[in-house]
Amino acid sequence: MTEQNESFKDRQKRTKAPLQFALYKGARGKFGALRIKLKKAYQNDKRDRDDGCVFLEMAPSVGNNIYDWENSKIIMALGITDIPKIILYLRSFRHPMFKSKDDPDVFQLKLYHDKGAGTNTKGQDVTTFTLNKPDGKNNFFATLYQKSTGKTATVTVSPDEAIAMGILLQAAIPLILAWWPDAPANDR
Repeated sequence: MTEQNESFKDRQKRTKAPLQFALYKGARGKFGALRIKLKKAYQNDKRDRDDGCVFLEMAPSVGNNIYDWENSKIIMALGITDIPKIILYLRSFRHPMFKSKDDPDVFQLKLYHDKGAGTNTKGQDVTTFTLNKPDGKNNFFATLYQKSTGKTATVTVSPDEAIAMGILLQAAIPLILAWWPDAPANDR
């Protein structure tokens, strides 16, 4: 098989690039889709930083099993400080750290990323990830909101999907930090 005729999965296997984890919730256009993709450390030599991350991508549903990845996709890079918070919430969502200040019966995780933090554009390009599990519901609800565009996407995450997501995020930590046996030596 030539590289041009190669399937996506075959290319991922050949380059040893991790596959993405995806959830698609398109019942009657009500929910969206969520994907998490791993960017391993040392993959991008164009940046000064050589660390990795997990890209969280979400897009709203625009119909039954149709998602607007072209125009409405929202991306948030989850770093090493974000991932453990998500794992803890998925495993123990009633942990006191997640108790809402406004309503003591609500437990939710909120992550804020402000691209303009520390500059005069602070607060203008904010992306917020919220994860909650309402009382009486089996599923978690993940919402990604981008202030600058007004885009929002929400996806339900079932308990079994939450377990898979938590395990994958936990496995990503050593790859993000390049803590594995065949990692290139850091000679700095």
